[in-house]
Amino acid sequence: DDVNAGHIDFFDSSTTLSISGWFNFDDISVNRDLMSQWVGNTTNGSFSLRRSSGNLLALFIRTGSSSSGSDYYYANLATSSTGHSVGVWYHLAVTLDNGTCLIYLNGQALTTSTGGSPQATLQASTADFKLGYWQTSTTSFNGKMSNIKLWSSKLEATEIETLYNYGSPIQTLANIPQNSNLKAWYKLD
Repeated sequence: DDVNAGHIDFFDSSTTLSISGWFNFDDISVNRDLMSQWVGNTTNGSFSLRRSSGNLLALFIRTGSSSSGSDYYYANLATSSTGHSVGVWYHLAVTLDNGTCLIYLNGQALTTSTGGSPQATLQASTADFKLGYWQTSTTSFNGKMSNIKLWSSKLEATEIETLYNYGSPIQTLANIPQNSNLKAWYKLD
């Protein structure tokens, strides 16, 4: 299912954020948008987190007046020690801190590269935050997602590992790292 959570203003002009969630893919052969705050091929957006064909997890960041989202950070999920398959739950996390992006799979940092020249600051936007899609149903996420969390701070590697929790989502707010900076939690049980 797709979820429109309305506009989340802490993303606007943000230089620091963290995203964490559990994903189980039914299809890994084509582009699938996990979440975004972007309106289609317009300049009204700030970011999109996408699982792209070729086993890439990419954080697209709108750059200036660009509407294409051609500037991004990415990691190859297939190069991780756990691989990437259909029908398996994975914990994915992304941190952005003043132009440095780290992408994690099951608590472990992956090698992160860039495409284009991503900016250090997310653009201000009036777009709504969406789970499971970006602009059209042709790129909607196909699978299950759970425990999506958004922070206005950068989580450290040890905190990402805590979130992974040996393969089981944390269910109690008190056990979530930096819970005072947690801005949204979508359990999606």
